[in-house]
Amino acid sequence: MSRQFAAYMENSQRVRSLVGFHDSVRGGLTSAVDISDILRAGHVLAVSALDSYIHELVRAALMEIYDGRRAEVPGYSRFRVNLGNFVGHGDISAARSNIEGDIREQHGYLAFQHPNKIADAIRCVSDVKLWEEVGIRLGLPAGPVKERLVLIVERRNKIAHEADVDPTYGTLWPVHSTDVIGVIDFLDRVASAIDEIVGL
Repeated sequence: MSRQFAAYMENSQRVRSLVGFHDSVRGGLTSAVDISDILRAGHVLAVSALDSYIHELVRAALMEIYDGRRAEVPGYSRFRVNLGNFVGHGDISAARSNIEGDIREQHGYLAFQHPNKIADAIRCVSDVKLWEEVGIRLGLPAGPVKERLVLIVERRNKIAHEADVDPTYGTLWPVHSTDVIGVIDFLDRVASAIDEIVGL
């Protein structure tokens, strides 16, 4: 297990605790009090945990390639860095921290949530067919794995960008604890599979 996956699991557990808090509080309230936004926050945080994990995993793997501790792949060669990272350094290895900062900055503008974006990121450090390999580890074809992830991200976007309001009726889309736990369980399995595939 990579350090990055361990950090992911800590973030995942925070979301589970949030759902547990919701369920505990919900039990003492009447149906007139709506605290479902706690669950919506949990859904967003679960996706955020995966996004953050992919950022950190890819950054660490890129630096392993840079350090000569991991085999180079075509995606690594296509990754562009700022030549300013090397200015004023007599030894190229002295530019390492600048390059790592450059990776963080470039990837900081990107979201690694959608299956295609995650695959693009992983291609920088591995030439594996990501979703086929994830599917094998989950015991599912690649298509359904990607479709489920797309649905999870689309719901996250409804919550984050549309206040989770059904535009037809002007009411909130329903959400339940079991929905969010299902999302967490699925994302945990996906992240674990990716961690095994990338192999830091």
